[in-house]
Amino acid sequence: EDGLLISKKKNSPVFYCFLPSKNQLYSFDDECENVINNGFYDFINYLFILSSVDNESFIRKENDNESILGLAALLDDEITYFIENSSKNNLKKKLNKKQIKKEYSKICSDFCSMMNNYELVMTMIITDNVYQIGDALGKIKPEYLNWDGILKSKKLKFDNIINLVSNKDFVYNTILSDVEKEKIIENLDIDHQITMIMENLKNEEIMELVSKTNNWNVKLYIMKYIHSEE
Repeated sequence: EDGLLISKKKNSPVFYCFLPSKNQLYSFDDECENVINNGFYDFINYLFILSSVDNESFIRKENDNESILGLAALLDDEITYFIENSSKNNLKKKLNKKQIKKEYSKICSDFCSMMNNYELVMTMIITDNVYQIGDALGKIKPEYLNWDGILKSKKLKFDNIINLVSNKDFVYNTILSDVEKEKIIENLDIDHQITMIMENLKNEEIMELVSKTNNWNVKLYIMKYIHSEE
């Protein structure tokens, strides 16, 4: 697993992060110099919040063009901080947690309302509170498809099938729970949209589409739509 090491040596980087997948060790000072590394600083700050350590501060670099996902992650850290530091008494902490989430309900809902489907799914992956408070899952809707164009163009049929299957594959390969994955697929109406397009393909077009992918799972999925032609 990816590792994290905190250093206290004077005149040395404050923390290191080793990524086994890249076999690379990254070192960081207490202040970020590049917005690309903001994610590392968000992560270390998040760990300190969960550990109830508030005497360490790693300053991320301000980004004038912060993405909505980056802002959602920052908002989630803020909510987590208030929840974790609301009280040491478990009963009172539970009550405070409910009140804190209520106070953030509008801003979280507004955030999620501004997101597209991909951003909503990613918010479910990278946040603990924002996606729940803002009902990210409930805001996922079917993608708009140009049905007039699809029914007239084989290329559009192929392009949309590939896109829909790719979207489905993306959802199933996330770290979300099986229940969440199935609910996302249901909200996106992917299976119904795929069936609608495939039913308008001739068998020779289906086989042509099959030849365009090397993924055998996708091939088998598409081939199940081969039908009897009169």
